[in-house]
Amino acid sequence: MKAYVVTIDSEIMDADGMAGVVSQLRDEVLAHGGRHLVRGGAISVYGGDLAPARVTVVEFDSARSRRRRCWSRRSLLNSAGSAASL
Repeated sequence: MKAYVVTIDSEIMDADGMAGVVSQLRDEVLAHGGRHLVRGGAISVYGGDLAPARVTVVEFDSARSRRRRCWSRRSLLNSAGSAASL
């Protein structure tokens, strides 16, 4: 069964720092068999008050593949540092 990781950045405070984070995470996703389905781009909100700065969706072949990376909010926060607010 496929597994997905959805990341919503509510605010990007350091564009240069975020570029480094994106590059690092992209390499890790590929190394663990993931592929990006959605990565940045224009965002249109049609209902509610969510106003994300960036949305990313990554697909893995299985939850086991995803767990190899130990994707979690904590690991993403550690990677983003002060570049973005998740």
